[in-house]
Amino acid sequence: MSHKDKGRIGRHLLLGGAFIVSAQIVLQTYTFFMLSEFKGGLINARLLLWQGIKTWPVAGALLWYLVIHLTLIGGICVLSLLAAHFLKSRFRLKESLAALMMLSLLMLYAALIIINSYHFPGSVVRLDLLAGWSESGFTLPYYIAWLIVLIVLAAALLEVLDGVRKWWLTRSPRSRSVWFLLLLVLAAFTLIIHLWSGATRLKGSGGPLERPNIILIGLDSVRHDVIKDDRLRGEFLPNLDTFLEQERTAWFKNAYTPIGRTYAAWYALLSGKEPKRTGVRYNLQQVSAVQKKSTIVGGLRDAGYRTIYASDEKRFSSIDESYGFDQIIGPPAGAAEWVLSFLEDTPVHNFVRDTPLAKWLFPQSYGNRASYSVYKPEHFVNLLRSVIASHDHSQPLFLSVHLCISHWPYSWSTSTGGPNNSNTLDYFNTLRPMDAQFGEIMQILEQTGLTDNSLIVTFTDHGEGLVTQSLPEDHPSRKDLHLLLPEAMDFSWGHGTDLLTMAQNQILVSALYREPKNVVTIGSDQRLTSLIDIAPTIARVAGLETFESDGFDLFLHENQLPENRLIFMETGFDPGSLTQPDL
Repeated sequence: MSHKDKGRIGRHLLLGGAFIVSAQIVLQTYTFFMLSEFKGGLINARLLLWQGIKTWPVAGALLWYLVIHLTLIGGICVLSLLAAHFLKSRFRLKESLAALMMLSLLMLYAALIIINSYHFPGSVVRLDLLAGWSESGFTLPYYIAWLIVLIVLAAALLEVLDGVRKWWLTRSPRSRSVWFLLLLVLAAFTLIIHLWSGATRLKGSGGPLERPNIILIGLDSVRHDVIKDDRLRGEFLPNLDTFLEQERTAWFKNAYTPIGRTYAAWYALLSGKEPKRTGVRYNLQQVSAVQKKSTIVGGLRDAGYRTIYASDEKRFSSIDESYGFDQIIGPPAGAAEWVLSFLEDTPVHNFVRDTPLAKWLFPQSYGNRASYSVYKPEHFVNLLRSVIASHDHSQPLFLSVHLCISHWPYSWSTSTGGPNNSNTLDYFNTLRPMDAQFGEIMQILEQTGLTDNSLIVTFTDHGEGLVTQSLPEDHPSRKDLHLLLPEAMDFSWGHGTDLLTMAQNQILVSALYREPKNVVTIGSDQRLTSLIDIAPTIARVAGLETFESDGFDLFLHENQLPENRLIFMETGFDPGSLTQPDL
């Protein structure tokens, strides 16, 4: 190839790259302003990005984003160029290579936008018309788009194979032998890595553990009345219903959260103390190192447990290693995640989002519930699966998991929103994918043998109010709520906003204790309980000698609990009127 030809190809690639970059700038600008609108005053995304660039974590994440972004764009341009060259040489087309490349590039990019609208109907850069067609079952544009992608890929592949063939014919017999041997070694190495990474330890070895595995599974914003309503059994939460119906599961049906805020509720659970004693009442609240070390996590680690915390949302409950956890699973917390997780929502990114490389290519948005437009529930389970499968069964495990898909805005990558703008139906639609996550996690734990000797606690951090008093009686959200839950009495929306809406404050607390020597069987329990009772229960089961708590062991006999027990509940707000001197 002459220098003139190389220069012409280089210009073609730059031209195609400029086209894609221009289109992406338009999409990213739209996404960026959508991000600012979505925050609704909570944060100014543009200011956050500008301030964040001055710090290395954000600057480094942004640099990685740009590298991956430009690499993907470059890959599309190269594919278009190869396809154009193949078509021109094979069919002797008179059009210039640049024109054929731009046509191929335009068709390929349009196809990616169409595929994105079908695969990610919740994407910020979707085409609403196509998303609507996807929901109605009209898939002709989707298959046409895939046909275009496959034609471009096939043409590019044939061009590459033709080039390889010509190159191979110019090699000497000795050179061919060396290259063939290198390819065999590479193939064998790839196969070994694949088999090793895909291996799953099905059962532990080394005899029974002295201390049981302890597994916490938190379900964000799940209403207690949805769980206990027999009419809805098996409809929205079939896997959770199966867990609660097991003979050895203790279901505490009169349980309440001390405070309806995710981080504050989790801290109350891990510390076993009321918010009035710890002062922890708000999401993202700064707590001292002493407070972090006073939770049950540190005691379990000192007792030999491997401690893991996994959550698909870190924006409002940024629990990390400083709380005593050996490992954190899920998206990273910080300013970079706030901004880049939304900027990664593009047709080019989303096309490779389901590939095995996605969790390394897109660390800010992969398995990230906060990036709801591209969030796929199975991605977070995949992150958890690899860690659980590699656990050393000679060491007891303390695994804490929190699932957030049922939290507002009740949306994920494949959701399209309920009819008639019904907030209630949107909420109920999130329960099924969350329950599927719960079922998969339980299956993984069963397959790896981690449930053989274990305490499994399933709980909700708080409930969720779905309507307000000011909402008209004929509003779709109120009508749907009364249809699904006729006895529901919601006075305010959300959680942590009032104590009168029991749907916000009454929660699920259930425990399944499997211990080879002594199987605990309790069943339904009506005793008044709280999230702060979980930590002292863990301390007793794990054999911790000392652990100070405001709660009680859930497995204590009824006559061992104090009579007329009182529990404290708080909202997440401090109304300004109550602090005025002239009440």
